[in-house]
Amino acid sequence: MKPFPCNLFMLCVVSVCLLSSCGGDEDDAADADKGGESPVAHSYVSLDTSDGVLWATTNLGATRPEEKGGYFAWAETSAKNSYLWDTYRYCDGYDKSLTKYCAQADYGFEGYTDAMPLTELMPEDDAATLLWGSSWRMPSREEWENLIDECDWSQITLSGTPGFRISSRKHPERSIFLPAAGRMTLSSPYSDGETGYYWTRTLDTEKPTYAYSFCSRSYRQDYVCLPTLRYIGASVRPVYLPNK
Repeated sequence: MKPFPCNLFMLCVVSVCLLSSCGGDEDDAADADKGGESPVAHSYVSLDTSDGVLWATTNLGATRPEEKGGYFAWAETSAKNSYLWDTYRYCDGYDKSLTKYCAQADYGFEGYTDAMPLTELMPEDDAATLLWGSSWRMPSREEWENLIDECDWSQITLSGTPGFRISSRKHPERSIFLPAAGRMTLSSPYSDGETGYYWTRTLDTEKPTYAYSFCSRSYRQDYVCLPTLRYIGASVRPVYLPNK
């Protein structure tokens, strides 16, 4: 048997490596992440928006696209049983006692204001980053608005769960599904099967007790970003940062 030529062997190895790394960006699995307690791969998809954002295919806390996942207050990193100012992480029990993400002393606890302006979530307060790792974060208000403006939206039911399909206009076969999971206040979820609330990472700087959430409302046939009280429980749809 003739010996296998070394240079040909190396060419084969390189070819195999290239083929294994050149999968489409439609539904690639992310590499196992280094953050969180148990590293796990999560899938994402490019919807060809101008910002290049890659969107997760499931909500935070879900394992399938049709699952609602968990509800999170803004700047909190775990789900809980009650959503009120009394239980909110960054206040002293009422709306004008904020202890972080506050630029107006009238809203801060004993006149508290941040040492430097904080207009978006810090990584340690981003549930997507903490639970899925440093390559993931919550979308900004602008990224949600690009998704609204640059993709096609339709109301569908997936495996019995009502929600919204968002498809790329350039590649319609690429899409994500957002369950109409409603929101959580007090200890009871409000979900009519027509409305979804998804946090952005963006603070409302004019009203410090509010942050922006994306809201889908099928009964009004609109998709908008609205100021939402920070203590309310809403869904989180992470985005993937391939260079992190």
